[in-house]
Amino acid sequence: MLADAVSRGHRVPDAALLHSLVAQPRRWRDIVRELAATLPGAEILVWPFERFAAQPDRQLAILTAGQSAGRVLSGCREWQNPSPRLNRLRDILDGRGEPATLPAGCDRWMPFDDIQRATLRAQYQADLAWLRDGAGGLAQLIENDTIRPATTGAAITQGTDLTATNVNIGAVQPRRPSAGGTRHAEQGHLG
Repeated sequence: MLADAVSRGHRVPDAALLHSLVAQPRRWRDIVRELAATLPGAEILVWPFERFAAQPDRQLAILTAGQSAGRVLSGCREWQNPSPRLNRLRDILDGRGEPATLPAGCDRWMPFDDIQRATLRAQYQADLAWLRDGAGGLAQLIENDTIRPATTGAAITQGTDLTATNVNIGAVQPRRPSAGGTRHAEQGHLG
C-alpha cells in the first residue's frame, strides 16, 4: 500500500510515520467487533487476504456454499495494480524531483525495519490466534476453501497453517433467516 501511495504522489514515509503505523492500537479484532455490532446477526467470515487474493471466483464459492460464477468472473485472476518495485519507485521519485531515499535494487520495497516487521508479525499471529479460538463467537476464520454443506450458509473446514503477514475481513454473509424470513444477499469487503 505504501509503494502504491508513493507511486501516486505521496511522499516516502518517514521513520515517525512508519513507527505510528506499527504502534497504533487498532487491530482486526476491533474491526470484527465493530462489524458485529453494526450488523447484528450477520455471519462474519474472515480470511487472510493473501490466501484468496486475485481469486474472486473462490471467494464467491466460499460465500455461496460452492456455487460457480461461471464465465461472469472470466479473467478475474489477472494481477491488477501490482505495487511498483524499488527501481520503478526510484524512477517515479526522480521524475518528481524528489530525492530517492529508497534502497538499491529492484526488489519489492520493504519500508519497515526488522524490529517493526517482527512486531507486525506478532500482532498478526495474535489476531489469527483470536480468530482461530472463535473470535468470541463473532466470526469464523476461513483458512482454506474446502466447502461442505451447513445450516448457515457456506461452512469451511479449518486446518491450513498460514504464515502470512496480514488478515483482511473477506466478506459478510447474512445468516439464514428463521422460518418465514427473507434473506438479503449483502456482502462487504474491508481491507
